[in-house]
Amino acid sequence: GTTDNNLRYIGASPNNYVQFNGELWRIIGLMNNVPDSNGNKASRIKLIRAEPIGNMAWDTANKNNWSTASLKTYLNSDAYWTSSLNNTSKSQISNITWNLGTTYDGAVSPKSWYSFERGTTVFSGNPTT
Repeated sequence: GTTDNNLRYIGASPNNYVQFNGELWRIIGLMNNVPDSNGNKASRIKLIRAEPIGNMAWDTANKNNWSTASLKTYLNSDAYWTSSLNNTSKSQISNITWNLGTTYDGAVSPKSWYSFERGTTVFSGNPTT
């Protein structure tokens, strides 16, 4: 139901597990025409680790801004990137741009959230990507 025909896995228990980095991960979706840091668009697989990496705050400063979040810093630092990912896995990860738009109007359908994410409404002037 998305305008760009992206595929999302939904439901209580979709069979969408894959091995990545020697660990179990779940496919969140197959995303079409996602640009990398050089502007090259391609279809990409969006994954989430099946097991949490720990009990971590999104941002220790209590800000809702991914571009400055402490979790983003941790995942891209020596603590996770260098120490937790093997070289094969690192070579399969693209540096891409994700949309960060958000809002809430009482709608909770996946299609609604997908539209919010691609919108330009953000909290406190945060970036949209």
